[in-house]
Amino acid sequence: MVKIHDKISGTFRSSAGAESFATIRSYIQTAANHNLNRLDVLRQLFTTGPWLPPNHAAGT
Repeated sequence: MVKIHDKISGTFRSSAGAESFATIRSYIQTAANHNLNRLDVLRQLFTTGPWLPPNHAAGT
């Protein structure tokens, strides 16, 4: 994903920027993998708090 951003927007100014991009992209992709609306998940993040995926390991 960093490579796609690199091709579209140019390089990141710092490694911290690249790490932030990867963190946000991962959060959005995880929500999408759980069939959640990406915009709704981001809205929830900034209003009531982050959405967290269910912990399937706890049941085993």
